[in-house]
Amino acid sequence: MARFTLIHRLPLRLRYRVDALRFESDVSLLQKRLEALDGVTDVRINLRSKSVVVTLENPEAKQGVETALGGFDAVRECLHTHAACKIERGESAVSMRGMLAFAAASALTPLLPRSLQMPLSLGANAPMLLTGGRELFREGLTSHVLEALAVSISLGRRDYTAANLTHLLLGVGEYIEASTTQESDALLRTLIKPAVETLWIDDKGKEKLIAYDRVRAGDIVIVGTGNLIGVDGHIVEGEALINQASMTGESVPVTKTYGDRVIAGTVVEEGRIKIWAEYVGDDTSTAQV
Repeated sequence: MARFTLIHRLPLRLRYRVDALRFESDVSLLQKRLEALDGVTDVRINLRSKSVVVTLENPEAKQGVETALGGFDAVRECLHTHAACKIERGESAVSMRGMLAFAAASALTPLLPRSLQMPLSLGANAPMLLTGGRELFREGLTSHVLEALAVSISLGRRDYTAANLTHLLLGVGEYIEASTTQESDALLRTLIKPAVETLWIDDKGKEKLIAYDRVRAGDIVIVGTGNLIGVDGHIVEGEALINQASMTGESVPVTKTYGDRVIAGTVVEEGRIKIWAEYVGDDTSTAQV
């Protein structure tokens, strides 16, 4: 959890000190994270003083702000260091530019004087060797340690072409793996995302059709026969036969009535229900998958 301190508070304006702020990229990341929250109208961040000023629409939004601040350190570390998070942002774990540089180094190595081959190869492979050394002491024997060992052996034998080619081939393998994972994740997100653009809600006794992204937790959502459920929540009125195969794997539809929980991504095969929305948008079960 990131450490933060509430320095000053007004009914709709909060000032925090966030120790996790270290770089300009942290400011941009945190600002986007806070501005995306419901009930937040303005965010101002001063990196030098580690100050974060948030203006709210209502006092209830304070809890969401502090939850985001508390988890910011883990998110920042993840986005800065882990390939899996880079893939989630649409980036490759290994850059094409890096691979082209190694291809050039591998091709040039045999053509260079012996006195230049060693510094070129050591400089090119230094990041891999350092990563392997750190992981050896922190995590023991890992794939990165073995990769660094293979390159180290080639460097020790002064076979600089082999060292650079080994690093290049490992980079190509990681690039292919990361690209495949990225495409698979994107396809999976597309397949499981509820195909819902609009939802009917009960607005003070009147049925109202609104855009899916305007639904908020606490709304009463109305779903009829043949329609997809777009929120997680509990039935407050009606009874329906619901097909949950897409989420639970159950082959037989189940009957749901007052008080039962329903989840996004499932289909009402028969009946009509009103659902108190507990989780919407990115907080639904489908989005979490």
